[in-house]
Amino acid sequence: MSTTYRHLAAGDLPALTALLTRAVPRDVISVRRLAQNLLLEPHHDPRGLVVAEDSEHGVVGFLYGTVADGGIHENPTTGYLTIGAVDPVVQRHGIGSELLDRVMAHLAARGAARVVVSGYPQAYFWPGVDLEENPGTGAFLTAHGFTSGSVAAAMHRDLDAWAMDDRARDLVATREAEGYRFTPATLEDLPETIAFARERFAPDWGEALRTAVLHRPDATAALLIARHPDGHVVGFATSGVYGDSPERFGPFGVDESQRGKGLGRILLNLTLQRMRSDAAHSAWFLWTGEQTPAASLYRSTGFTTVRRFTAFSREL
Repeated sequence: MSTTYRHLAAGDLPALTALLTRAVPRDVISVRRLAQNLLLEPHHDPRGLVVAEDSEHGVVGFLYGTVADGGIHENPTTGYLTIGAVDPVVQRHGIGSELLDRVMAHLAARGAARVVVSGYPQAYFWPGVDLEENPGTGAFLTAHGFTSGSVAAAMHRDLDAWAMDDRARDLVATREAEGYRFTPATLEDLPETIAFARERFAPDWGEALRTAVLHRPDATAALLIARHPDGHVVGFATSGVYGDSPERFGPFGVDESQRGKGLGRILLNLTLQRMRSDAAHSAWFLWTGEQTPAASLYRSTGFTTVRRFTAFSREL
């Protein structure tokens, strides 16, 4: 078996998606989604995608790494490994190690001082490694000098039998009587809301909202904002922002100065109500810290953890 390493060629995307189906069957990816989050990610460099091919089996592995180059990140020296796989029929032949060495060298050449395997905010597939589903990946990364870090919980809530409870309804009435307002965003609300998301939470959240509105005419209707009695934005929640799933909840946040008033519970429940009215059968998201106040809120609203993802990192 002779293995060669190259960059993307015409016709590779179907082969890469077929490889992912064989290697990680729970995480199948369509050609369209692979192109969106890999080839069309904002800082794509073709040299960051390395493909392994052998004479007997064709495409047997690939790995992609990228650097944000300043972009929306405060630390442009972080590189990200976003997606990759090696065909089970050729594993333990050094192909994964060679792919990793080549991509790490590329990231170092682009100025990365640290490489992480976690959610690349602008175009991520998963927020880390599911060690229960793919223990070999964790062992492989550890053997190559990566250390494990935070654990992200992916959660899900069935909406078919869901209805807003009296506690949430009473809370809405109480806060509205105090002058708080909870309304779908208008176009005029967008600059303030995007700036709020960017400055109070994460730069990529503001960018995600902006991009969603640019590409989906109905995105403002899916963006719920909370305004303080004095008129300024103090929270927001939305769905359908990432990828093509209208049932994907988030991003979602409340100004730290306003926490303890139940605004997060209100925004979450009103968003679920809007999603249900649009015929959504479930609500899900890929990560939150499992021991955080947000996770407690989700659990109290009927969300359950369905997967856990562990982040890995290594200095270059």
